[in-house]
Amino acid sequence: MLGEAFDIRGQLKSQFLSILRKEVKYPPFHDENYDAKIRRALAMGFYHQAVDGNRDAVDASWLMDLDYFQDHELNRKGNPERTLRQPGARVSLDKARANRAAAQSA
Repeated sequence: MLGEAFDIRGQLKSQFLSILRKEVKYPPFHDENYDAKIRRALAMGFYHQAVDGNRDAVDASWLMDLDYFQDHELNRKGNPERTLRQPGARVSLDKARANRAAAQSA
């Protein structure tokens, strides 16, 4: 299984390098937070895929309580206003939080 992970990692690194034209940063396997960083990256990838059109892929209620999906952690642009890169992600998360609050108050 580890061999497959290395193969996939190499393939992805090659694809990102050709698309982004810059080296991709990733944590070394001995990093004490390696597992958390990989899970966070996978969750963000799935969520961004969902926000970009395939809304059946991930339900925002699955992610809304995770630290990485709190408003202060959402990815922002480098402009002075620090606008969100994926405003649809926040809309989906806010809707899921509102639905939970409504269900709890009912």
